Amino acid sequence: MKIDFLDSIIPDEKRPRSRAAFAYIQELIHRIRTLRPDALIEFRQHYATPVTAGLATAFRAGDVPFDYVENFQRCVQLRLLLGDGVPVQADPVYFRRDETPVNVARHMMAAMAGVPMLSLELRTLSAMHRRIIANYLALYHRRRSILNFGRWEFHFRFGHAVWARCCGEHGMVLFLWAVEYLTGALTGAPAAVTVLNLSSDPLACPGMAAFDPAGEPAGSTAPPGGRLETTAREIISGTPVRN
Repeated sequence: MKIDFLDSIIPDEKRPRSRAAFAYIQELIHRIRTLRPDALIEFRQHYATPVTAGLATAFRAGDVPFDYVENFQRCVQLRLLLGDGVPVQADPVYFRRDETPVNVARHMMAAMAGVPMLSLELRTLSAMHRRIIANYLALYHRRRSILNFGRWEFHFRFGHAVWARCCGEHGMVLFLWAVEYLTGALTGAPAAVTVLNLSSDPLACPGMAAFDPAGEPAGSTAPPGGRLETTAREIISGTPVRN
């Protein structure tokens, strides 16, 4: 059974109702869990606060169809509010049927800041789109122990995160929006690193292997929508190369 609750409660300065609304939500969750202790309860972004962190099983970014930049930023906002180890779901990926492969890859990489989901008719997608989606879903599954249980850090510029990284027991995943921040973002990184190139520029770093949006080897330079990977500790001190 799926219950859709109000997306948001409109504030009323003359008759404040936040306390009553919170009490109602607490009672609703209590009754649901009394009947189904294993119920999955997703809160939308309007309900995401440190106070509500213990009520839901997941928190989801607000609706942002077509906009991978805002989907990423909303996942960042949720993680800042809720802290590490709280399940965060990206808004389901949705893009035009004629979207470029690079932007499809960016959609998928951005959604990995939460749990990536899709809202698409998969049978109508091009073969290239399906390859890119499969590549990044497979990458998410390989890195999900880091992304779900690691420690998140963010670097902001003019109100937006220009990079975010998550460090866990088995390595680090770095979301990079501008290549000039690579060196700083790698400071103190663990041995195994995956760098997702969300920028508009090719990205290279000495000793790191590169892959294109479909996951195919790309030599030493990751194109936009591609990624860099390393498992060698000595590589982390290398200087990034901007082609």
